[in-house]
Amino acid sequence: MKILVAASRFPWPLEKGDKLRLYHQLHYLSQHHEVYLICLAEALPTAAQLRSIQALVKRLEVIPLPLPQRLAHLASGLLNSLPFQVNYFRSPLMRKRVRALVKAYQIDVVYTQLIRLGENIPTELETPRYLDYMDALSEGMRKRGERSPWWQRPLIAVETRRLRRYELTLMEHFQRYSMITDADAAIFPRSLRASVDVIANGISPDFLQDDIPPAHPQPLDLIFTGNMGYHPNVLAACYLVDQLVPLLKEQGQSVTVGLVGVRPAAEVRRLESPEVLITGFVPDLRPYLKAARIMVAPLFTGSGLQNKLLEAMALGVPVVTTPLANRALGAQPGEEILEGATAAELTRHIVFLLTHPDEARRLGAQGQAFVRERYDWQKANRRLERSLIQLAEQKLTRSVL
Repeated sequence: MKILVAASRFPWPLEKGDKLRLYHQLHYLSQHHEVYLICLAEALPTAAQLRSIQALVKRLEVIPLPLPQRLAHLASGLLNSLPFQVNYFRSPLMRKRVRALVKAYQIDVVYTQLIRLGENIPTELETPRYLDYMDALSEGMRKRGERSPWWQRPLIAVETRRLRRYELTLMEHFQRYSMITDADAAIFPRSLRASVDVIANGISPDFLQDDIPPAHPQPLDLIFTGNMGYHPNVLAACYLVDQLVPLLKEQGQSVTVGLVGVRPAAEVRRLESPEVLITGFVPDLRPYLKAARIMVAPLFTGSGLQNKLLEAMALGVPVVTTPLANRALGAQPGEEILEGATAAELTRHIVFLLTHPDEARRLGAQGQAFVRERYDWQKANRRLERSLIQLAEQKLTRSVL
């Protein structure tokens, strides 16, 4: 089968969730099919980065997305009703090249990641089209508005409405769809539920190898990982240090905290102190996770499955998080994870684990067993492959008829 994959970002390095998901999908699909990748890039990849992806695909096309074009398209959102992020990633050149590649290579199915590429995929293609929504972006934007400054809320409300309309519109332009969680799949009308695949993320076997570098020399009581420029993570990092750490001190727990991840925003960088480590990019998360006693993820905004929880739990690190973050994960509260909806509840769980190391080890072990059993890239990618094959066969059936 010939698959054309369209993505809004070059899938390397793997510092963002969409890149991580796409990389593992490419790695699997390329072992069984001819995969052609076309993607946008705000900055052109290095030669080494190109080689990392060229090894996986039959053909790679990277479409530059220069800053003036991005800004012009973003501004056009003031004159149209498309979501601003769809305007941002709009590329007439990509749309033209998708059409050309489908024709030149007789593509069997077009697989598109994220609704932000909706305007770049020609709707007149006879080739079946599959869209990985990943998350319900409209819901994530709505939750963001709840915790944003008052002056940002009107624009966020506009983007939320636009995203919701666009999510529904694209259901008519693609024939099959996927979401990471059942909760996000609920945005689809009942009439389309049979065409929606719930395909979770997973843990790479490489991540679980025993060749983990030595633990980071600075022991960490608490750790929070992720893209530290991403708004929900920025809010969570600030909440951890500004809200939870003072409450812990009131209860006699002076802790060290690691905020580990790329591109820390100014709000995150200001948190740095002798007790708070800000790393920026690290080549391997595992030494930091292994050096930490507890993963604390006070996420109150965002949507979808949190890879940071999977990674910590896969290595046996006990996790304290919010009901919102665990809703997508589905771990059993009290047995595989600890949930807190308020600062007081989160603090109570952290103090309990810090003062009961045996219980912390038990929680970590049960969380590890849960994640390793349920979240596997091979299982997820086999399900995606089956759906793509079925979609391609529908095309063959139509052509025979």
